[in-house]
Amino acid sequence: MILIMVSESGPDSTVVNVRGHAQEGGGDVVWHCSGTVWLFYLLVQADIVAAVTTPTQRSHETRRAADDAQDDRWCMAVRLLGRVEKQLDEALQHGHGLPLSEYRALCALSRPDSGSALRMGELADRIGLKDSTVTRLIGRLEARGLAERAAAAGDGRAVAASVTPAGRERYAEATPTYRAALGDALEAAATNVYLADLAAWVLTGESAVNGPTALGTPSGE
Repeated sequence: MILIMVSESGPDSTVVNVRGHAQEGGGDVVWHCSGTVWLFYLLVQADIVAAVTTPTQRSHETRRAADDAQDDRWCMAVRLLGRVEKQLDEALQHGHGLPLSEYRALCALSRPDSGSALRMGELADRIGLKDSTVTRLIGRLEARGLAERAAAAGDGRAVAASVTPAGRERYAEATPTYRAALGDALEAAATNVYLADLAAWVLTGESAVNGPTALGTPSGE
């Protein structure tokens, strides 16, 4: 089980604090990027993978499997996520010739807390892609003058990526399109009885059914 707490952190990002067994030994993991829906999907997927691929001290008898209703609700969440992702990618491709994955890479590299560059592994963690996929993605951005690669500071064996002035400009130009498409997709999902509660949470931070406490910080924290 993971606990997801969402808080706004400036105009271009959302900070998500995750607590649970997705990180070996417990503790907190903080991921940054624009696109709350995508982060929710990514983090829950990571938790599922961790549950399947990492050892657990619980026996099979004490593990609690999801029931049919929970499985159905998760399928509905994935439906919303897939629908929103499709609309975001189409809007960015049509308006700017920029795939969603490349937009998110520019987003991560443009953040003030990214410093002058991000190592490939860190960038992969931030945008939820494999290291090899990110290497190819940065190669495409570099070929268009939107990003560049260099040896990481303090470790000549590692490679870091940074955004160029042209890349920052491209990201800034595409962000209004991204935000408009995200808003449209969430508003449309809010009218679907099966997707309304998740859409309402992304839109307002509150559950459409139980209000602000349903998905917020537990008492005592």
